[in-house]
Amino acid sequence: MKKSFFAIIAVMIAAVMLFSGCKIKEVPLNMIEPSTDGTTVSAVEIENEMPLAGGWTYASEFADVQIPEDAGEALTKAAGKVEGVIFKPVAYLGSQVVAGVNYAYICEVTTIKENPISTLNVVRVYRDLEGGASVTGSKVINIAEYNGAPGEEAQEMPIAGGWSYNEASGGKLPENVKAAYAAAKKELEGSRYEPIACLGSQVVAGANYAVLCKDVSDEENISLYVIIIYAGVDGTNQISSLSMFRMPELD
Repeated sequence: MKKSFFAIIAVMIAAVMLFSGCKIKEVPLNMIEPSTDGTTVSAVEIENEMPLAGGWTYASEFADVQIPEDAGEALTKAAGKVEGVIFKPVAYLGSQVVAGVNYAYICEVTTIKENPISTLNVVRVYRDLEGGASVTGSKVINIAEYNGAPGEEAQEMPIAGGWSYNEASGGKLPENVKAAYAAAKKELEGSRYEPIACLGSQVVAGANYAVLCKDVSDEENISLYVIIIYAGVDGTNQISSLSMFRMPELD
């Protein structure tokens, strides 16, 4: 079963800072706020100050994000333990069976301070056998890593560590990205890609869009890809690169 999460509104960040002396008992997954009673500490170093390379700008509009119920509950429980950080789920990547379960998400991560910083991070949550959950890794996505030369073939990389992407899910693409993707995907004849989220954009003579997709051509070996789509000012829409998504090292 999956839940639908609504878009965050910027004024809520100010509200968190204003009521910093109050403990938040229940929080919706569209904006997971930190505990503010002074009893918790950050469970993991949150990396979200790496500058973007190549003129890329992270996407900031995400609608109707879908996350499996168990993964959503784990993220809510884990994020509430992290002090001074707000997590907004953007996409669910998958799970990894260990002594318990690891879940991986893409989240908009905001560090609450005088000048809040927001980035898109891959976030890992560990749920133990007793049902407890904690954030065990967080790393900024560098979109520029996927911006290859036009026509460059995907670099095949094996899925490391037993991650399963079968349930990978996201939300609606912004309308301009949706239109560019629909026009460009004709180049992918014979392949089946499901868009999960737009990670960001880059202004060129037109725009480049980085779209995270799930390749379901082989239902037994589902993998994730980042497709860079060029949308020209003349109405041209074409794929400039296609690369397998790289699950970062979060240890």
